[in-house]
Amino acid sequence: MHKDFFKMAKMAKDRGIRVMIISNGSAFSQSVIRQLCETEVAYVSISIDSYDEKTFADSRIEGKLGKIWQGIRSLRDYRDSNGFSFPKIAIKGTLFENTKDQLPGIVDEAQENGVEIFESFQPLNPMLNYIQIYPKEKLGELNKIEVIQQKIDQDSQYANEKLKSFKEFCNEENIELYPATNINHLAKNCNETWIYSLLSGDITPCCQVKLSPSPNWNIFENNIDKILMDPEYENMRFNLWNGIFPKYCAGCWKTR
Repeated sequence: MHKDFFKMAKMAKDRGIRVMIISNGSAFSQSVIRQLCETEVAYVSISIDSYDEKTFADSRIEGKLGKIWQGIRSLRDYRDSNGFSFPKIAIKGTLFENTKDQLPGIVDEAQENGVEIFESFQPLNPMLNYIQIYPKEKLGELNKIEVIQQKIDQDSQYANEKLKSFKEFCNEENIELYPATNINHLAKNCNETWIYSLLSGDITPCCQVKLSPSPNWNIFENNIDKILMDPEYENMRFNLWNGIFPKYCAGCWKTR
């Protein structure tokens, strides 16, 4: 979506940073595929919510599943036939009440089309920030999250037998996806270790925080070290680690 994405990917690679992205898979033109390989984007995870064309279109706003599979095959063929090792290709997605049994079928079809890695699947996200923008007809799904999650957990074992697990991929590539943190045994808490940048340049400690709580946390105005040492930022991380959650954390699995 960003016209300078591949320039940014190359800048990151030149600094020893691995680039991993999530895509809906709808824009795998030959030009995009070539640049993904040439800039050595390490990993592309593609969102697949169903193996059924119509159901997929309902979930992905008129998405064309056949086009997605064709794009994945083209990426895999170009990568392998031109001697590139990356990007590795993964799937992830969201399942609903009417698709909760489809994960094994999605995995089988993904493998046939050149996918190598199983990342993760999830039910509808119950975070407050998301509930506000869901179509009304989808809100009933929030009452079925636990049942859908149980089915995903059950079928994920099959998925990890058919495809390489995301954790296995990270271990092979020495990507420290889950850095060790001090565990809080006293309270339900959030020990996220990442830094997220919004399009505005605002930095937050969680991808679910869509509005920066402080004007001092903008990467265009301050360097990252100054932001991380900002007392308000440190206080927010301290509160999250101790289970003191702001209202926009409502619905997150770490608060339940």
